[in-house]
Amino acid sequence: MAESIKVGVITEPTGAHLELYLKSLADCDGVEQVAVADSTGQTFDKAKEILSPRFPNLLTYRSSQEMIREISPQMALVTLEAHHSPQPIKMALEAGCHVLAEKPACVRTDDFKQLVEIADAKQRHLMLALANRIAPPVKKPKDLVHS
Repeated sequence: MAESIKVGVITEPTGAHLELYLKSLADCDGVEQVAVADSTGQTFDKAKEILSPRFPNLLTYRSSQEMIREISPQMALVTLEAHHSPQPIKMALEAGCHVLAEKPACVRTDDFKQLVEIADAKQRHLMLALANRIAPPVKKPKDLVHS
């Protein structure tokens, strides 16, 4: 059986698919701890509602740097608006986290290139969430085109 990991979620109220991510983390056997960082604090109630049954001592932070420093997660899930994402992704990679980022992770190609270089240098995975590929509203038109 694989080792369980700690996951740090870096988000904001406008972070895409947050509820889906939190539900997935709550159901994932390989997760031992989740912490949520949101500089506004506005997502904490939703996170507690979804995660507390599995993680009753959910940790919440207003600072993603503080969260990364205190819990040392193996993975950071970053769901921020694209223009807010590069710096938190960079910080997580430099701290040794694998990163799953909501797409788009950046608004500038050069910013993403720099993140890829950091991930390669640190031997960390930098992954983009492409969750809509199997969503029924996306899958149906694709099936119609292929038929």
